[in-house]
Order: sequence, then structure tokens, then C-alpha cells
Amino acid sequence: MKLNIKTCISSFAAVAIVVMLQGCLKVQEDFEFNPEIPVLTTFKTQTAWEWLQTKPGGDFSYMIQAVEVTGMIDYYNTDTTAKRTYLLMKDIAFTASNGVLQVITGSRTGSLANLTAAQKARLKNLLLYHLIDQYVDQGPESLYVLFQHYLFQSMLPGPNGEMTIMRDERFRMNFNSSPIMPSTRRNTNAMLHNYIFKNGVGHLSPIYIRKTAF
Repeated sequence: MKLNIKTCISSFAAVAIVVMLQGCLKVQEDFEFNPEIPVLTTFKTQTAWEWLQTKPGGDFSYMIQAVEVTGMIDYYNTDTTAKRTYLLMKDIAFTASNGVLQVITGSRTGSLANLTAAQKARLKNLLLYHLIDQYVDQGPESLYVLFQHYLFQSMLPGPNGEMTIMRDERFRMNFNSSPIMPSTRRNTNAMLHNYIFKNGVGHLSPIYIRKTAF
């Protein structure tokens, strides 16, 4: 049988390359893959209210005023054992078109200091909707499956206090985008997530959200 010299040389070269690669490559050590994103910022020595008092970025003047005029400081300042979730609205959430100020007072400017009793009641309901009496972040304890809408009860009692939350492939949290929510809803995914406080976790929003009108 005749041997093809070129074939033999090519085969020998291929074997030599494989041997060399096997000598150079090391077996990869076992590792545990963690798909979760890290938390943004921790303020574990402060409650949510104490953090707001530092006026981070100058963005929460109206939020502070809203909490004060509704008598809700304890909701944000209590060092609860069961950690809460705080959806903290930036000033733009109050002053934007159809923002909190316009919804409550009819004007996009001005103060919340001189609200009527009815206006204070509506504002308190709005704030209660932005509180959840449990710890909710993107972790699997709360939002186990990507793109699945989970139903939560805010601290606003009754069906109008329900909201949905899901996380996407980039671990952004989306609020109230579920098709089960009514057309009156306001939804957003434009939040900064995972501000860890002594009494829970905060997510910062440039708009307010709702299921139905307050």
C-alpha cells in the first residue's frame, strides 16, 4: 500500500499541535456562577427618613414635605424588624406634567404646606401606595423568574393598593406593566434600585405610580 507523504506530514503536525495545547491548557477550577447584580449603595446606619434628611442630590425636597404634611414620618423612620420597600419619588415626580403636585393641588408649582384635609388624604394614599411592608429587590426571594409579573400589596389597603413588579434580563425592576393592571395605571422602569437602609430597601423614581387614581 502506498503512503501519501503529504497526508502523513499533515497528520503528524495536527497530533503535535494537540499535544502542545494539552500541555499548555490547565483544567479550569470549579466556580459558582452568580447572575445577580450587586446592590447600588448601602446606608445601613440610616433609616429611609434619615437618608432623605441628608437631601441627596437636592432631589427630594417635595418628598420630605409630603411625608411631613401627611404625618407619615414614622412609616419611613421606624426601625422595623420586617424590612420595608420604599419607592422614593424625586422632585421631578412632583413637578412634572400630571405629576403629584398637579394631581393633588391642580398646579405644577407651589408648596404642599397648605393642603385641605381632602388633599392631605389623597396625598397620604399616594404615599402609602409607594410603600411595601416587605423587602423587595431583584433577588430570587422576591422576583424568582425573569419577565414574570408578581403581584404585591402596597401599604394602601384594598384592591387599589395592588401593584405588579417584574425584573428583565438586565435586572431592571418594572412596576405595573402587567396586562392584568387596569388602563388607569401608571407604570415605570426608570428607577435607581437597591438603596439599602437600616429599615429596608429604597428604589428611586422620577415619576409616581398607581393602579387607579387616588
